[in-house]
Amino acid sequence: MTRMRIAVLQEPFSIVLREVEVPKLDSRSVLVRVASCALSGTDVRIYKGVVKTRLPIVLGQEFSGVVVEVGDEVEGVSRGEKVVVEPVLYCGKCVYCRRGLYTLCEQVKVLGVNSDGGLAEYVKVPAYAVHRVPAGLSLEEACLTVPVAVALHAVRRAGVGIGDNVLVFGAGAIGLSALQLARLSGADRVVVVEPVESKRRLAERLGAHETLSPRDMEALGDGAERRLGRFDVVIETSGSVDALRHALMLVGKRGRIVVVGAYGREARLLVDLVVRREVTVTGSWLYPHVFRKALDAIARGIVSVKEYISGRYPLARIEEAFREALKPENIRIIVQP
Repeated sequence: MTRMRIAVLQEPFSIVLREVEVPKLDSRSVLVRVASCALSGTDVRIYKGVVKTRLPIVLGQEFSGVVVEVGDEVEGVSRGEKVVVEPVLYCGKCVYCRRGLYTLCEQVKVLGVNSDGGLAEYVKVPAYAVHRVPAGLSLEEACLTVPVAVALHAVRRAGVGIGDNVLVFGAGAIGLSALQLARLSGADRVVVVEPVESKRRLAERLGAHETLSPRDMEALGDGAERRLGRFDVVIETSGSVDALRHALMLVGKRGRIVVVGAYGREARLLVDLVVRREVTVTGSWLYPHVFRKALDAIARGIVSVKEYISGRYPLARIEEAFREALKPENIRIIVQP
């Protein structure tokens, strides 16, 4: 085991396989043999050139596998253990890290976003980044912990509670997870807005009380509030500027809007409405201190992720895998190195 294959994004829409040396471990890292890597929405946006990062890069932030080597100073992790990687790298020294806000680290990196990620046969990661996969949970499902963790942090930031009316924009992996977690948090009603019909049907199977398309929202126009009512919480996961506009129109007085979606462009808020309704608009970034809880929620069947999987491809067919991931009806394509 001295050489391995990696998938390298050279420029937008151009990804190639290369053979390189297997990474050498330092004393506090582990080597993971990747079993499953899901192509996330961020992977797709970087692939398309919508989200900018340094190139070339190995994409893939949602991955799981088996530990094959451990550094000399590593404790609590053993060879042969099945793990999922929390792909956040932090310094541990800055003011935010010292306050426990490691996802806001001044030097934060995310594997697969601004540091090489999981579209490889082997990945070296800090020992602190691996979480043991619970017995009975497949590595394929475990690799989908990231979107559940993102949604869990967003639902907590929103303070979803018993009796709340919740509106979720987007029925990708994050939006569908937010739907399930909002219901588990006691929401009385959850409405999901999503352009793709198959995703709306899945949202309904996972517990949405009602689903609409953006066209439905536009058709309602000024009548949207009369038709849908006001919402206590709006969770925006789609990255749509129009969704953010609708969110502000439909949130109730003293309501909460949590923004998770990545826009890649300027979005405007009607500040007068924020002020007059005393609306709280909150950003939600990554998933501090909830990754393990999200993994356990999947393992216990509290959050269902099986239907997020739209296809599976070996690493050798990475170009085909990305072509499938670009299709709006697909939620997660799994690459198996």
